[in-house]
Amino acid sequence: MKPSSLPASAGSARSPSGRWPSARPLQSGLFAHFQSKEALQVETLERAAARFREAVSEPLRKVPDKSAACGFLQERWIAWLADSGLSGGCPILAAAIEFDDVPGPVHDAAARQFGELHELIRKLARGARRTAMRM
Repeated sequence: MKPSSLPASAGSARSPSGRWPSARPLQSGLFAHFQSKEALQVETLERAAARFREAVSEPLRKVPDKSAACGFLQERWIAWLADSGLSGGCPILAAAIEFDDVPGPVHDAAARQFGELHELIRKLARGARRTAMRM
């Protein structure tokens, strides 16, 4: 619906020029819920990490062979990215890179999530190495 076709009663929300203010309803809705851009970014990271755990990390626990788990990690991670519809790649890695030198809560959340991912990879690699050494 074009602004000019809106009912006259809606005119009070228009600017003096008669146009609708851009992004105000969305912006105030987001800020009313999250209170800040940083809080929105942190929540986005937390949800991405939870989805990653559900789709990638948790299924790895069912793989007894650590060497096979390394390959399974790659398969699940790629599938998660493909199935998620995220066009920008892995949000955990992207945030870790983007906020690496920016202090604050987003940096802290990104560092925490990246640390968790790093620890998962490290554990799998060590387990796979131990398995290979026994053979």
